Amino acid sequence: MITLCTAVLTSIPGYFVNTINLTGAQVKYDPEAEFRLAKLGRSIVEAKLVTLNASVSLKTAYAASLRNRESQHSHFVQTLAHSTEANVAWANVANDFRDTRQWLDGKLRADYSQAFVDAATDRDLHPNLVDQHVSRDYMAFAFEAVRAICEDNLAPAQVILACFDHLERLARECAERVNQFTLYIEELQREDDFSLYGYIFDCLAVKGEKPRLYELDEAYFTVHSEFEITYEAVEQIARHAHTLVPGTHGQEPRFFDLNFTE
Repeated sequence: MITLCTAVLTSIPGYFVNTINLTGAQVKYDPEAEFRLAKLGRSIVEAKLVTLNASVSLKTAYAASLRNRESQHSHFVQTLAHSTEANVAWANVANDFRDTRQWLDGKLRADYSQAFVDAATDRDLHPNLVDQHVSRDYMAFAFEAVRAICEDNLAPAQVILACFDHLERLARECAERVNQFTLYIEELQREDDFSLYGYIFDCLAVKGEKPRLYELDEAYFTVHSEFEITYEAVEQIARHAHTLVPGTHGQEPRFFDLNFTE
């Protein structure tokens, strides 16, 4: 979008970035759970990357529109293409959270699930992470959101699954916000002699109002930030839970083929 709200991702190996640390599946499901969570992590990285591409294209279109209307056209068309891809990518992320949650149901270890709840309800966890410079005070709301799920009288394993449900809802909202942005781009593109610079100048300098394009960008940025921060909080809670339950992964690495169980 207009705001470059994601980090540069192209240098990060896809399969092993930002996966929610193996969520304590039962031993016989351990390798497949690891792969499914890595696959989920990759789909998130891909969604952020195509969204970043849309942002770069729009910035380029704006710079081109400072010269003349014609020079912006190809970049504006590219923005629309990337934005459409981003909508699909975020919908895929939501579907992956749903599918992973359904697959994990009934396969989580009781001891790890309890450790996850213990970590999530430890009010010192986030302050300690801040002290270690691996978190910030503004992320506290996400840890509080997970803690609220824990306090909803759910069984420990259901808490983990509820976190997946929560992240799925946020991913679907990302997809919907991107879709609204895409539809507006299409609307602007249909205008005769449309100039991106002229559009923004007219809104801000002439009419004294915020461009609708800005509002849609801000709406996406807001929910994307909530998703990012909540996802990181769930990751950090999951990682800490592993320190409370020794041997969650077993003693040796295990490898597996791509034949998923049902």
